[in-house]
Amino acid sequence: MFGEFLFTMKYKRGITLIEIIIVTALLGVVASLGLFVSTRDYQNSSFRNQRDMLVLALQHSRAQSMHNVCLGNCTDGAAHGVHLEISSGKLLKLIMFQGKIYNTTDSLNVPIDVGKNISQAIDATGPVDIYFEQLSADANPASIILSDETSASSTITIGSEGQISWTN
Repeated sequence: MFGEFLFTMKYKRGITLIEIIIVTALLGVVASLGLFVSTRDYQNSSFRNQRDMLVLALQHSRAQSMHNVCLGNCTDGAAHGVHLEISSGKLLKLIMFQGKIYNTTDSLNVPIDVGKNISQAIDATGPVDIYFEQLSADANPASIILSDETSASSTITIGSEGQISWTN
């Protein structure tokens, strides 16, 4: 029995260099796949956040129109809307405004920055100004198409009665 123990101990010398290299290479492959997946998830999450920010701005403007909100010097409520600042097909900024026409100098405008890293990746097509009528929240039917370089896309649709819907 003692001889068997010595015999087995003679051949158990530890881990070889090739085993360490193989395990390290496998860990590197698994880590790189995890990094790739997490990067894609981050880009998709950023895209959905920007889409949701636009939808919330539209819903907020619609609610202000329906509730006849009057900001500043008006006395009898007003229409409200959202202006999309688009440059070279890229969504740069959202601006909530009061009235039927976007006025760049109005101090009541509420700008919403969409972030430089994200805005470089989001393409936007559709109308630049969307407004909702006072009290009824009726709107001109419109569609806004957002897309990015990872082939994520979403269409935001505004119906004639002010309903807002979007695709994932």
